[in-house]
Amino acid sequence: MSPYLGTFFGYPIPIFAVTLDAGVLLGITLATRLAAGSGLRWNRFLDASLWALAGALGGARLGYALLHPHDFSANIVTVLAVWEGGLTLLGAVTVGAPVAVLAARAHRLPVGTTLDCAAAGLALGQAVGRLGCLAAGCAVGLPATQPAWWAPVLPDAAGALAARFPSQIVEAAAEGLLCLALVWLIRRGPERVAPGGAACAYLFVYGAMRLALEPLRGDSTFVGPLATASVWSLGAVALGAASWLYVRRTVAPRVRREGAVASA
Repeated sequence: MSPYLGTFFGYPIPIFAVTLDAGVLLGITLATRLAAGSGLRWNRFLDASLWALAGALGGARLGYALLHPHDFSANIVTVLAVWEGGLTLLGAVTVGAPVAVLAARAHRLPVGTTLDCAAAGLALGQAVGRLGCLAAGCAVGLPATQPAWWAPVLPDAAGALAARFPSQIVEAAAEGLLCLALVWLIRRGPERVAPGGAACAYLFVYGAMRLALEPLRGDSTFVGPLATASVWSLGAVALGAASWLYVRRTVAPRVRREGAVASA
């Protein structure tokens, strides 16, 4: 399996870059449509999304650099060469989320609803972008003893082919289902699911999903006995659960009171 679609004026076109760009475009499109359907100014939401996307890109590169410092030991300036590859999803979410909060406030958007719509778009973008890893060999699964319906022959990051657990396909499918679930939560309306609830659900469910799939990956980095992604996932699950309780106990009663006043 070639990692390239072909060449353009002599420059190779990586499949992963194409799917990543497609995921970003589809994710932003979905998030913007959900925002408009939730009563937000779509142009303000789109402006805030671009700031969040810039923060996510910086976080993705920074996360990779922190996990793979040997790749930049010869010249630290190459950290800025994002076009050469080397990004982490967990770094993107870690930095992109607080930047999204700041951007929402700067553009006078309700933070909870903004994060809900962004979470659904993020899940879709992850699902599409993760499929690009099939060709690039990132997020590769553990090798199996022989090819099977559940262990197709796939490359790792170095291009070595082997029968492997299809972690990229499984994760993309799970992220796609998560996207559908988040859209359903958002469309139930703020009276049933308070603003911020879908974003909390994203953190909890994605954290739990990544925690379950990480032992089946063959490219994990470790902090002591635990995979770095597993440590992050434990934090995401805890933060998602705590934030959900806050939304349910604090935000939801306020939304119901405001709805009762408006209908009086």
